[in-house]
Amino acid sequence: MFKRFLCVFLVIQIFLLLPVNVFASDFKSLIRIYDQDASAMSLQNFLSEFDDSEYAGAYIDDYGRLVINLLDEDSETIDFIRKENETLLRNKSNTKIIYKHAQYSMSYLKSVVKQISNNLSEKGIFGVSIDEEKNKIVLDVYESSELKESSSIEWKDALKLSGFCEKDDLFIINKTDMQLQTTASMRPGAKYKIGNSSFTVAWGAIIEHSGTNNGKEVFLIPGHCSAVNNNVYFGSTYVGKVIERDFGGCYDFGYVENTNHSMTSVFANGESLPYGSPYRNPPQGLAITSFGAVSGKQTGKILQTNYSTIYSGISLSGVYKSSYKALNGDSGAPVYSNAPIGMQSLSLLSNGSWVSSSYSVFVPMYNLCERNSVHDIFLTTF
Repeated sequence: MFKRFLCVFLVIQIFLLLPVNVFASDFKSLIRIYDQDASAMSLQNFLSEFDDSEYAGAYIDDYGRLVINLLDEDSETIDFIRKENETLLRNKSNTKIIYKHAQYSMSYLKSVVKQISNNLSEKGIFGVSIDEEKNKIVLDVYESSELKESSSIEWKDALKLSGFCEKDDLFIINKTDMQLQTTASMRPGAKYKIGNSSFTVAWGAIIEHSGTNNGKEVFLIPGHCSAVNNNVYFGSTYVGKVIERDFGGCYDFGYVENTNHSMTSVFANGESLPYGSPYRNPPQGLAITSFGAVSGKQTGKILQTNYSTIYSGISLSGVYKSSYKALNGDSGAPVYSNAPIGMQSLSLLSNGSWVSSSYSVFVPMYNLCERNSVHDIFLTTF
């Protein structure tokens, strides 16, 4: 089968001037980032050997350590963890994998998410995700929802969606009167526009496949605010035309063909995006950074995985809830740790403002790069 390649790179304008929040630069912070990225790579190794039915989730704890939830102390998984810890020790990574027992397998949790995702809006549910640390399903519901955690009978009645009925101790309910919003209002670090819509341009690609766009250099923008053949501008300067886009599932992107513009991988604050391949399954607890046109550099962590929601009739699934701040205009912002992670898509805001219970949603970069059998990812600039 023909193998396709996608080269991914950061496309941030060097003349971008944005307010910047700086990482803590103390030694402990640096050690933690080093630990957690080594832990994230250990998870990739684990998932190459074991499937979702053989473990109960994984996350990175506050010390940067990978914690793997096991259904039982199977000798094969324990042996893998022992050997991986030996490798981490040899590499002097200052971390180790630990494990604990949990009740529900990831395959089971994902099946519950999928079933509820098919019935979103029932009983006021607008989002569902997996808390891998707690080994539970998280339901985001509106304040007016009839759902309550206190009544087992009510739970069983409320969740009989298409015949679905599960144990009430499986769920966590988050109630809110806020609304999910796209964060496209246009900039990439600087101000890009389609009509009156503003957003952040972060990534770019060199498309290599058998289609008509083969070999084209493109900017990667959010798909929720773009359509094929839209013209994109930086101020009054024409940047290019949208030649592909998708919004739905785990995708939120548009490709803008580059019309001979010189780009750079350096942010306005002088920092560069780390080079490397995107994580296949970025774990819950991973410390991440986002760089948006409006909010500038923001740090946070992955709160929950396998998030599903519906926005303006469009179903999103397999995306991630995170704690970094993103406002209108930050859509498309790069999300990264020591490797590319994803693109900013939605935020839960209160009248357009970020509050303590807000969260951001990003789409994973790995899935975009894997699309149409794309497996090999490289960072570059043009």
